Amino acid sequence: MRLYALKASEVLEQMTMQQRQESLSLLCVSRQEKVKRLRNEELKDKSMLTGLLIGYGIFMWITQPEQEMQMKNITDIELLLQKNREYEKWYGKPKIAFGAEGKPYFPMHAEIHFNVSHSGDYILLAVAKEEVGIDIEEITSSNMDVAKRCFHEKEYKALQASDGKLDLQKELFYTYWAAKESYVKCTGKGLSQSFSSFWVDLEQGVVWEDEKTKFHITMLEVDSQYKAAVCMIT
Repeated sequence: MRLYALKASEVLEQMTMQQRQESLSLLCVSRQEKVKRLRNEELKDKSMLTGLLIGYGIFMWITQPEQEMQMKNITDIELLLQKNREYEKWYGKPKIAFGAEGKPYFPMHAEIHFNVSHSGDYILLAVAKEEVGIDIEEITSSNMDVAKRCFHEKEYKALQASDGKLDLQKELFYTYWAAKESYVKCTGKGLSQSFSSFWVDLEQGVVWEDEKTKFHITMLEVDSQYKAAVCMIT
């Protein structure tokens, strides 16, 4: 598995108008249409960078499959453009399709699995040989009403145990949220699956559903103001 992190503000501050125009042209048609539909300029930029990061990650997996890594921070806009140019030269305009549950994949490279997430200033990408889910959440404020309504009983009790230690409770809330999001993105069920139907064992790094587990959760260190997790089949 390969993991990539991109801090949008760092990359955008380097970008020239010419690079911005080229970036849009290198995206798959569905991503181009999505960017054009968005009215908020910040969301447009982040959607464009997401498309470039996906293209970069897929191309690197195809051309250098033997190189494994934990996390790579992408900061160079020209490097992103270069790898997307090379992908288009070799394979043509990238095409993304969507499975029955709405999970995206590359029809030309169906053996490659990927997942992307963005929150605040960060965009994360996971590329793997098997189904994978990734999520990042900016830490703002915890909401125990949301936890009681949406989380599994065991997770809610763990949050209750940290009552009185607001910083700890807030970090734990977003740790659970990122882990749970990564799981439903890995399975492809997304938010159609109730968050209370499974629980995350943070000590063992696994997800339990119906007393069975076959998914592994790894918490990622990205930024002190964020919580991030990646999920894969064990």
